Amino acid sequence: MTPWHRSIRLRVAATMLLLACLSSAVNGFVVDAQVAPAARSQLRVQALDELRVATATYDLTGRAPLGSSVSPGAVPADLVAAIRPGQASTEYDGQVMWAALRRPDGVVLSVQVPDAGIRAQRKGLHAALIASAALVALIGAVLGWQVAGSLTLRLRQAAQRFGSSGPEDGSDGDEVSALVNRVEGLTAALRTRLDREREFSADVAHELRTPMTALVSAAELLPEGDANDLVRRQIARLRRLVEDLLELARAERDVHGELEHADLAVIAAQVTSEFRGVDLVVRGSVAVHLDPIAVDRIVANLVGNALRHGRSPVTVEVEHKTIRVSDHGNGFPEALIASGPQRFAAHGPTAGSGLGLSICAALAERSGAHLVLVNGTHGAVASVVWD
Repeated sequence: MTPWHRSIRLRVAATMLLLACLSSAVNGFVVDAQVAPAARSQLRVQALDELRVATATYDLTGRAPLGSSVSPGAVPADLVAAIRPGQASTEYDGQVMWAALRRPDGVVLSVQVPDAGIRAQRKGLHAALIASAALVALIGAVLGWQVAGSLTLRLRQAAQRFGSSGPEDGSDGDEVSALVNRVEGLTAALRTRLDREREFSADVAHELRTPMTALVSAAELLPEGDANDLVRRQIARLRRLVEDLLELARAERDVHGELEHADLAVIAAQVTSEFRGVDLVVRGSVAVHLDPIAVDRIVANLVGNALRHGRSPVTVEVEHKTIRVSDHGNGFPEALIASGPQRFAAHGPTAGSGLGLSICAALAERSGAHLVLVNGTHGAVASVVWD
């Protein structure tokens, strides 16, 4: 069981909460930055309006009305210096918006408008932004918790289906760590089991070689007859099976000779010369880094498989980094194309061990190539392709 404080669900919810807070903070700064100049502009307009009223009153009565002043000392020095005759000027000192006008008689008439109202508006705006940010953050955290909950539930269920991989099954990590550790444990167990199976097949085949040799020798001493011919054929078939098992075990263990650069056309020509009714077509060949013995065995197996399960003509085609063997038979079964070569899964009308294509696939892999099985327009097509 993953501790709640290590769960991905908590991390997603915390991330959503942080993103919502950051987004709200940025929006708050933007809104405040836009509102502050507008508020000061509004305050300046108000100060100028009051200055016009004070000017009109002074013109009629000869006295400054309440809220205005004709004392230059009451006006900030910067504003006094900036005043031009007949032109009103304003200045904001952080708390008060000043508006002043120098009259033709030299009198400086000024008014001041405090920004208390603006401060109250901004304070209310800040409170509203904080409240909305808190609400958005809460909604984001709840949504993140719910969405991540469905995801982590599926991860936990998957981890439980794989089962425990041991004492270190990711219980101190998050759900992904638990699942990864259990999958890795399962993969290691399957790899060990597969290695044991391969070792068993190789050991069985190796142990059978000695009695098989004795059987072959004994069969040669039997008198001629139909029953004896049947025994010899079955012994020969069993011997081929043992040899195929040994070769497959060597291929899967990556026991091979030294890799070297060799021309694919040369190897294909050597193999096809050993078979009758096999055509060789070379459409361009290059030297490839490979195991010549392994590639020789691959082509021989594919040609033998085409002659045994397909129909003539059988063609071996070499095209750059590809060796392609095709026949004019009924093609590969769909199950073989879909799942690839499987050991002891014999296909076709002629009985066999089902190891030939598995050997080809293993040998191709150790030579840096891969085996591709498809059905062409006339029959089965098996290709060995180097990248």
